[in-house]
Amino acid sequence: MREIFDWEIVYEALSGIPFHYGCVVRDSVVMCMMTVEGNRVTLDGSLRIDAEVMAEPHVVLEILRQRGEYGSNAALVAVLHPEVDLNIDGFFAALTSGWPLAYHAGYALQTDSAVAASCACGENMEMGDVLELCGTVTAAEYVGHEVGHDERWFRTRRTPGGGMATKMAALIDAADTDPIQVTALVLESLGKCRLTMAEKARIVRALRNIAFRDGFLSWATSTQEPPADFAEFFTGYERPDQWRLDRAIALLTGLCRWLPEGDAAVPLGCASYLAWFSGNGLRARVLYEQAVEENPEYSLAVLVGKMLGAGAPPPWVTRQAERLVS
Repeated sequence: MREIFDWEIVYEALSGIPFHYGCVVRDSVVMCMMTVEGNRVTLDGSLRIDAEVMAEPHVVLEILRQRGEYGSNAALVAVLHPEVDLNIDGFFAALTSGWPLAYHAGYALQTDSAVAASCACGENMEMGDVLELCGTVTAAEYVGHEVGHDERWFRTRRTPGGGMATKMAALIDAADTDPIQVTALVLESLGKCRLTMAEKARIVRALRNIAFRDGFLSWATSTQEPPADFAEFFTGYERPDQWRLDRAIALLTGLCRWLPEGDAAVPLGCASYLAWFSGNGLRARVLYEQAVEENPEYSLAVLVGKMLGAGAPPPWVTRQAERLVS
């Protein structure tokens, strides 16, 4: 492995990240792939993964190895995170020890206020000037146009095989599902960007309890105050709080990535029900189809499919129409 660290390469790679993804990327590990030929370095694009992967550096090494088979022979690994004092030395050291490419362009930590970098050997290359990237960030945050969503946009990302799925299965089997504690975890997670794998496992297992699941769905489709225990909650049908519905759907789909084959039927089925209740038929259908791919007999997903097939509106729409007529 040969080191090719250079600040010009760092800035060039980091400045391109927002445009690759169409947004300002945060809480992420980004692998900026490159091809080195003599004295020439060509940027080949980048790959992004959630920052929680820092606990699993072998995942990043495997991605780099696979990309190396397609021609890239160098990379810069960047962590984009708002915290300046993020402890990443162990993560970078593990990557260096198993680096699969011929060249190493170094590591970078980009926060909201600074850019820090180090070479492969761990030597600190001082702090860069975050102002070099301000123009890129501002441009990426500006919404110039909106693109309509097709059904592929609504599909939930799944990687049901491999070591991460095995780890998740073990965590689910060992998860504590005390309903009051899990209710508190769910309510806290609605305003939280990231959940640990152990937290996701607790919620997934709790949702297998029909009383807990139905209580959660009932609350998510209401405007009532949060309960102490979802298993004891029920309310009538009313016009929902759209923000609450969106956050609940995001929570459910966010549980699915590493679940073993078949285990994602419950969160996907719940998310399809909430999407139908919100009036978003396209999203509900895509989530329903994914749920029955996991388990064709999961009853809640089957019910959503029947309601979509019949063109049945959510009950709050019917109630609202009845009030208008009367």
